[in-house]
Amino acid sequence: MEDANGHWLTRQRLRLYPKIMLAIFVGHFLFAWLGPNLGELIERPGAVIKNDFAAFWAGGRLLLEGRAATAYDPDATYAAEQSMIAGFDEELPWVYPPHYLFAVAPFAALPYFPAFLVWTISTLALLVIALRHLAPMPETPWLILGFPLTYLVFLFGQNGYLTAALLAGALYFLGRRQDVAAGILLGLLTIKPQLGLLLPFVLIAAGRWRAIVAAVATFTVLAVGTGLLLGWELWPLFLETASWASGRLEAGILPWKHLSSVFTAARVAGLPPFWAYALHGAVVLAVLISLCLVWRRDDDDVPFAVKGAMLAAGVVLAPPYVFNYDLTFTGVALVLLAWDGLRRGWLVGERTALTLLWFYPFAAAALTLVTTVPLTILGSLALYLVAWRRAAASAAGCLASEPVNRSPASE
Repeated sequence: MEDANGHWLTRQRLRLYPKIMLAIFVGHFLFAWLGPNLGELIERPGAVIKNDFAAFWAGGRLLLEGRAATAYDPDATYAAEQSMIAGFDEELPWVYPPHYLFAVAPFAALPYFPAFLVWTISTLALLVIALRHLAPMPETPWLILGFPLTYLVFLFGQNGYLTAALLAGALYFLGRRQDVAAGILLGLLTIKPQLGLLLPFVLIAAGRWRAIVAAVATFTVLAVGTGLLLGWELWPLFLETASWASGRLEAGILPWKHLSSVFTAARVAGLPPFWAYALHGAVVLAVLISLCLVWRRDDDDVPFAVKGAMLAAGVVLAPPYVFNYDLTFTGVALVLLAWDGLRRGWLVGERTALTLLWFYPFAAAALTLVTTVPLTILGSLALYLVAWRRAAASAAGCLASEPVNRSPASE
């Protein structure tokens, strides 16, 4: 079935495809992951859940036991993971700021397997709720639940749902000029500081000073509170750990196939660290300039949904150290672009490009296992260009400035 102008991606299909993908993911979880391993999940959960959640759970448990500083000692952390989690034999470091320990501690109060389920379900629910407010259309929950990266984040046991929910919530408040609330959420996003490298410059360009002040104040409260409650030595330990992680990235010790940055792609291609950083920096500078130029414009010229999509797609291009599970930010961008397209109409080829980019993580993850080349960066770059093209078309008056009255699925 095609729409009035013959495009194959009707609104009905926009709802159907994510449901099909979600059914595939749920089926895989139940029949290929949970069912065959249910007995061992109860007796030796660490033998099955060999993912990054172990670092969160062990870090939270160390905090509950009054040994928070131990989280920044890799050997002690590895020993804690293997002694606390039955069957776990991996070595996962704690590389997060001290205040993130308070976020994971409540989950560490639960047994490991229930904690994993509560963590993933609750943080995913936060993301769905934030996006449903940010892009209030019936398709929004399905687009993010069926997004291939959503399932990859689940398999990694990572915090991609939480960080994307914080960004989506901040964008929701920024779009309504509630800058203090937005700044508080951006301050909380410092649990992964590398994901916020571009945010201060964009907010300055947009003149959103109250959001900046609120973000700085929130981080200051978190930093001072953590120092008072857990000890000031945790912050120097965190900085040492961050430097250690950066060194491992440059040396190629980290699994490059699971990273998604221009730097890691350049290193895999054979460039030395200096030139890889130079290429990465050139891309980041281009992204930053284009973001600031768009965010300086009035919402009448470029709708806030398009600005938000550019920001969500752009921030994951900034850090050299970004894993595939951090790309849930691109899900925020895809949802915003879909919402704006359904309201104001589509550019030529835009729906096809967004559909391919929505499926792309599924194909890229499969190809990466075979080629060991970090292919997801190509999708991130393409998505940013799609968002930038829509912003440029909006500024040039090539798209309706008000919601269209015709069928939202039509060209």
